[in-house]
Amino acid sequence: MNSNYFSTDFITKLSIPRLVGTEGERAAQRIIEDELTRLVSENYKKQSFTCSNFRNNLLRVYDVMLGIFMLFIFIQILLEWVILIYISIIILFLLSSQSRFLKEKISFSVNTHTQRSQSYNYIVNLPAQNKNKEQIKTIVMLAHYDSKSLTLHPIFEGAIYFFGLMGGTIFAIHVAIIETLYVLKLIPLINPLQFIYIFFLILLYCIEFFNKTGNNSPGANDNACGVASGMYLINILKENSLKNTNLTIVFTGAEEIGEIGAYNFIKEYSTDLNEDNTYFLIIDSPGGSSEVNTCIYGQGLPKKSFSEFIESHTRKVIKSHKMLKMDFLYVPPLIPFTTDHTPLKFFGDYEFLIFTSNNRWHSEKDNLENYSPNMLENFFQFLRELIYEIDLVE
Repeated sequence: MNSNYFSTDFITKLSIPRLVGTEGERAAQRIIEDELTRLVSENYKKQSFTCSNFRNNLLRVYDVMLGIFMLFIFIQILLEWVILIYISIIILFLLSSQSRFLKEKISFSVNTHTQRSQSYNYIVNLPAQNKNKEQIKTIVMLAHYDSKSLTLHPIFEGAIYFFGLMGGTIFAIHVAIIETLYVLKLIPLINPLQFIYIFFLILLYCIEFFNKTGNNSPGANDNACGVASGMYLINILKENSLKNTNLTIVFTGAEEIGEIGAYNFIKEYSTDLNEDNTYFLIIDSPGGSSEVNTCIYGQGLPKKSFSEFIESHTRKVIKSHKMLKMDFLYVPPLIPFTTDHTPLKFFGDYEFLIFTSNNRWHSEKDNLENYSPNMLENFFQFLRELIYEIDLVE
């Protein structure tokens, strides 16, 4: 099978709404199993796990509760409950500034007690030709196969997260400063009108409550394109594996409800992976743009790459092969994004890079008309050259 099969025919088969727990997800699993059977016979593992939609429900409720708590602090200011104000703003500051970490930690912890659906990861191991373990590296490629739709556009959802984090944090600091000045008698009174902006934030938070998860996205780009990338690698390497690199390709389930598939894979296999020579390639929605793919190589401040090793070789490949189209994106602080890399920090200090593109995620417009087969094939070529490049490193 050539690359065109994976960039067109396979995408067409997998582009069906496939939210976790639906018949669409089960159909997607049958498609993946049939494809793996053709490629590697029975030489793949089907890892079972249970999951729930707890994370998406948590995201909808968390900011709403945060807004209600801010309103409670505003009432305390009116009533001059000084001690309670200080206690409340400390709580608000922690809940706001640490919101992403708390949401992830709570999600992974509570998911084990709110299981509703069974799903699967599909794992293909292509061992290195070299049997000297001391010389072997490991590349793990993760690509999720489930899809979802949201009521709100993901950019708007990101804006709510941003204002939730910044708004709650700034409000806590603002109240702390004004209340301290008042207690020290450096100002005669507190004017509640200066805190009126919180009502805009509360309204914004409450909109998130209506951002329900649905099953209207065919997920052609997010992430049938990622699964196709893994299938392409399996096809070209199944009979001629890498010389010095074990390649593990994992098609993860339940990414769209909290990266639960990736979490369960890392949880089970982390003891078998050496942090010093294991590198993760997170493939989520390549080929969505007709012009370029995107490498996300770091986030936040201080500015630091997720993996200087993978990044340097990615840049080397792009420089050496002018036909490969890849932009490099460093995500600014406070801009949220989650995919199968999220669970990594709970199990070790693994290096990774994320490969994606810009498209109509989480909507019915993520369909066969809105992805680029040519750019997806361009990504196939990049991915092949990258793993060959890494394999050469001693």
